[in-house]
Amino acid sequence: MHRAGVQRWWRHSPWVGFVLVVGCGRDPSGIWLFQLDASEGAECEITINNHNFLNVLDGEATDAWTTEESSDSSSEVFFGQVLENESGGWALVLADRVLQGTQDSGRWVFAWEHSEDGSELSSHQSGYVFDHQWNWITKTRVTMNVEKKRGSGSMDVDTGDWEFWRESDAWGDQVGLSSGQIPAGDYMTVNRGGGNGGPAVEAASNRRDAPDCDGQECELEVSSDCADSRSYTSTRYEVDDGVPVDFLLDATEEQGLGN
Repeated sequence: MHRAGVQRWWRHSPWVGFVLVVGCGRDPSGIWLFQLDASEGAECEITINNHNFLNVLDGEATDAWTTEESSDSSSEVFFGQVLENESGGWALVLADRVLQGTQDSGRWVFAWEHSEDGSELSSHQSGYVFDHQWNWITKTRVTMNVEKKRGSGSMDVDTGDWEFWRESDAWGDQVGLSSGQIPAGDYMTVNRGGGNGGPAVEAASNRRDAPDCDGQECELEVSSDCADSRSYTSTRYEVDDGVPVDFLLDATEEQGLGN
């Protein structure tokens, strides 16, 4: 298991943390059409906390090809609804999600935060061991300024991940793995020396029948922090009483071509 990047800020990431802050003195209730700027991708800082792989190089392996890409995507559009109950409680509804909120220092805060701790330990009777541990946290903060039927603000997604892997450095054919399960190549390159016609510099890996780490087991510990901020504008819609709004909350236009 390896966590994939967040692409769409809420629909494709069911385990996100969520905070909606509404400017004080303005009633946010009603149906809102949000037009969210296209994401340019999250900015991430990845730190290798510890490893024992051999012959690791600084930087990534060079490639004979150079590719430059650029794109300008259309906005993402979707509906949301802010509700108030008879007791003065508030909720934000987005598709099949309900986010409850309270008033804090003169502003309304709708909060949802997700974190996950997990581990996977596999062992083979021949002695092979694979251990994976992780802690994932995702929070989203939406700031909303309301002026009558118009709104604006930003939607910010922050993720903090920690992962640790431990695996036997060598194992027999009976294990059934041709290469190791630690994704070392996502983070490091190594100098193999170019022997036997192989490349001198390549992505790090734990090979089945070769010493790749200092010791009988390979270890890798990595942490990452990512941030993605997108601006939006919103328009409040009037809907007659008794008219179902479910179809509105399910309607969306993804950014770009929707891939």
